Amino acid sequence: RGTASPMSAAREAARCYICLDSEGLVWPCACRGNSGAVHLGCLRALFVSYMQAGQVSRAQRGQCPTCQQRYYPAAQAAIFRGVVQALRVHDRVRLAFALQLGEVLAKDALAEDAEARMVLQAVAADRLADGMTRCRARKALAKVLIRSGQLNEAERMLTDCLHYFLSQEAESRLDCRWAGGTRQNLARILEARGEHELAAQQMNVVVSKYRQERGDSDRDTLNAVAALGGALLSAGRLEEARSAVAHAVSLGERLLGPEHDDVVSMHKVIQASHVGEIVSV
Repeated sequence: RGTASPMSAAREAARCYICLDSEGLVWPCACRGNSGAVHLGCLRALFVSYMQAGQVSRAQRGQCPTCQQRYYPAAQAAIFRGVVQALRVHDRVRLAFALQLGEVLAKDALAEDAEARMVLQAVAADRLADGMTRCRARKALAKVLIRSGQLNEAERMLTDCLHYFLSQEAESRLDCRWAGGTRQNLARILEARGEHELAAQQMNVVVSKYRQERGDSDRDTLNAVAALGGALLSAGRLEEARSAVAHAVSLGERLLGPEHDDVVSMHKVIQASHVGEIVSV
């Protein structure tokens, strides 16, 4: 008769670090055991209390106070949804949390498209929204449109956002990741249309810019490299695809962990490139 692993035994004995109950727990960050166990409802209430205490920036980070890792998308959505509901006055603070909620809901890892569409459209149309807020909302909304096959509308949105982000970047007001993330979504549209060479060109621009300004070890750089490898693979450029991810995969394993989606994607690119060469021979 087998025995439970130390990890499973620890989880069975765990209690929510906020209310100390043991039912319905989640582990939404890098913490383990009791320090990471929590109820989403308790977590939401904790971040609402930050807002009520005037700790707005702490609430906006949406990250664990112990390990400093951003909570997983489902936990972030619960947090930001709770804060938006708790803020009765419609002002720029509430709008900022609504934007963060919409951006999280639109992520591929969550893809709660109906709610994301509703929240992001409201943010983009809000009279209090400035240019950056509108573009962030439309950039996230474009992900929803891509998943629903509305590629032309998504492309128009992203092209407008890209022009805005690049103009702000040129004036040193903005980090390059905003334009870079927009180009990545444009590359997804090109991929969906079968225009793999153009998608690879877009991703190459992103990777070059990120490496120049953020460095090889940056998480956004590693994500972009994984996407570039996939685009090159789809374009049939097997050796270039393998070369693009070969150096980054070891960095990704060290910084993100071997099970991270980007690291798994890079390994798949390497494996597929070898298989493709064997098949072509």
